[in-house]
Parts: sequence; structure tokens; C-alpha cells
Amino acid sequence: MRQGEWDDMERARKAMFREQARQVYEVRKVKKQEEARTALKKEREHAKAQLAQAAWMDIEQMAVAKARAAAEEWLQSPQGKRSIYCMYISGHFNCVSGQVELHAAATDIYEDPPTNVAKMLQTDSTYSNVRDCVWVCRLENIGGRHAKVVIIAYFYHTQRLEKVLCDDLTMKSSVMIASEHLIQARINAMKAQLAQRGQEEQVKFKRNAAAKRIQMLFRCRQARKYVRSLLRPLVMKRIDAATGRLVYFNIQERKTSPVPPRLMGAAEATLPVESATWVRRLDADSGDQYYMDVSTGDTSWNPPNSYVMCKKCKINFCTSRNTETGERLCVSCYAEVAQMQRQADKAARAASSIKPDDDNKTTWTRIAVVPSKCCVCKVNNGERLCHECHGDITCARCFATLHKNPKLKHHTQHESLVYSDLQ
Repeated sequence: MRQGEWDDMERARKAMFREQARQVYEVRKVKKQEEARTALKKEREHAKAQLAQAAWMDIEQMAVAKARAAAEEWLQSPQGKRSIYCMYISGHFNCVSGQVELHAAATDIYEDPPTNVAKMLQTDSTYSNVRDCVWVCRLENIGGRHAKVVIIAYFYHTQRLEKVLCDDLTMKSSVMIASEHLIQARINAMKAQLAQRGQEEQVKFKRNAAAKRIQMLFRCRQARKYVRSLLRPLVMKRIDAATGRLVYFNIQERKTSPVPPRLMGAAEATLPVESATWVRRLDADSGDQYYMDVSTGDTSWNPPNSYVMCKKCKINFCTSRNTETGERLCVSCYAEVAQMQRQADKAARAASSIKPDDDNKTTWTRIAVVPSKCCVCKVNNGERLCHECHGDITCARCFATLHKNPKLKHHTQHESLVYSDLQ
């Protein structure tokens, strides 16, 4: 192998390595950005959840304080004797005040035998207990090594660390224990209602968040579809003449990229293709250009017959046509014409307040790279293109017939589409 060929292979290998490294860097950069956005979003959601939880705890503490104050006021209501008299005279027992219920509960605690309390606590730990109450009823084993073990029940205050045996209960201590039980029972009922309300609010919050997210996703999808619709006329897939790889040509910026635009995403397949048949290539050894059919692999030094070449560069296939003049250009020449038109419009806009008409967008249309047909007989392949007939393509017979007309016989700007005769 010659040294020059070896150097070319080494340069191609280094270029491929640089391109692959750049693609890996881009992928890692995008992934890192996505991870950073996801982490920031989770952090915001976590902070919002903590604020909501702290606010809900404050609401619960305020509700507990109000419920305790209302329960204490209810227990101190001076309607006990009057309510008992009302129940005795009327025979209805639904008119119960706080004092009546307090004395009834205290009497139950006072008259409950200690042995029964100890027996019931062994089978049910919630007996004589109210959830979250400061007074709790417990069991204790009394005895030793030489004495009989006896299980006794007692009430224990978890905050004051006060202990009262069931055998030593008095009516005063029973009233004190019963009042705490009744107050805590009302607080527990309030907490249950508050928890139910909290669940309802949480479900409502989740529904609102889900609705907002659905709206956000829908708007994001609509915005992505709109941006993709703007990108499709600006980006075209084409085969690079030197390397034979698929590249993406930006018509507005006149730049070529090996990767598609990020906003296209999964819709990359919807981007237009310059040619699905014949493309222009460059020979690696001699540097001469040739044409290759990407579908069959056939090659030719000359353009295929009946294919229209660019009017400006004469080497690329036409992809755009002016509907007014019939001029046909390739994607590279069309990008130059479009840029010149934009610069002219910008200068005219700066010179006067009247916005110029953007004819570049309205008069140009995209055409496919396919064999042309005669516009007269619609049967034969195109052989002649007349630029003075607005770019009409006809076969040789129809061209001769049309240009015998005195109005058309003076046309001289026409070219042949049979490139095999030009060798």
C-alpha cells in the first residue's frame, strides 16, 4: 500500500473517530441536561410537599387545640342536673350534657372491678384505653421469687408520670381519668374528620396536578408539532458526495450536520429527502464526480437520461421549481437564492416602512428527483427542456411540433435531457 493511500486512510479514521467522539459528547450532554432538569423538578415537588405537610400539621394542631377547648367547655356545662330532671320527666334519654356523660364514664371506671380490668387487658389491650390519651391502663406483675405473682391493673399518666392502681381508685381520680378520655375521644373524632377532609383535599390536589400536567403535555406536544412543521421546509436529508453518508442540510443557515435537529426527535423520518433514486458522488481516488442509484447501486459518469439538472450549477439534481418562471434549482443553489432574497428584503425593509412581498416563499415549490415526462403527450420521457416556455419539458417529437409555431420558433434557450448523447 502506498504511503499516500495509508495517509488518506489514517485521516479518514481520525475524522471518523472525532465525529463519533462528538456524537458521544452530544448524547452525554443531552442526558446530563435531562437528569439535571428531572432532579430540579423532583426537588421543587419535594419542597412543595414539605410546605404542604408543614401547613397541614399547623392546621391539625390548631384544630386539636380548638377541639380540646370545646370539649373542656362542654364538660363544664352546668346542665347536668337539669338534663337529668328533663330525662326523668319526659322519658327521653337523648338530652345528655357534658357533666352527665362525665359522671357516667367516671362511675363506670370507678365501679369496674380491678380483677375484671386485669382479665380484660390480657385479652384486649385497648380495654379502658382511648387512643392517644395521656391516661393509659396497663398491667403489672407484683410478686417475687418467694411470693405468688399477682397481675394488677393501674392507670398511668404518660406526661406527669403519675400512677394510680385500680384498687386505689377514688371518685375524684376516676372523674379526672374519664374527663381526659372524653376529651381525647372528641379530639380523635375530630382528627378522623380532618383526616377524611385531608384525603379529599389530597385527591383534589392530585387531580388538579394531573389535569395541569395533561394540559402541559398537550401544549408541549402541540408546540413540538408546530416547531417540527417549521423545521421540515428548512432541513433536508441528503447523501454527502464525498463520504456517501446521510447528512442533514439546513437551507436557511446553509450548514450541513451529521445528526438531525434535536427537536425533530422520533419524527426524523418525516424530514424530506433530496433524492431517493440518483445522487451525486465523488470518486475517492481521482476526485471526479459520478452518479449512483441508491436503490439499485448502479453508477454512471453522466447524469441519467430524463433527469433535470440544476440550471445554475449543472451538477446536482433539481429539488425546487419556481412556479412563475419555471426555473429549477438544486437544494444548495436554492439556499443561496433564498439567502440573497432575505438580504434584499431586509435592506428594503430598512429603507422603507413598507414590508416587501416575500415571493421566495410563495413562488417556489419542491419537486421530486424522478425521470421527467413530456408535458404534452404524458407518455414519453422528457428529452428537451425549454427555458423560454416556463421550463416546460417535452419529448423530441412534441418539442419539434410545438416549436414549429411562429410564436415559439424563435426560442433558443433550451437544452437536451439525453445526457448519453453528450459524451
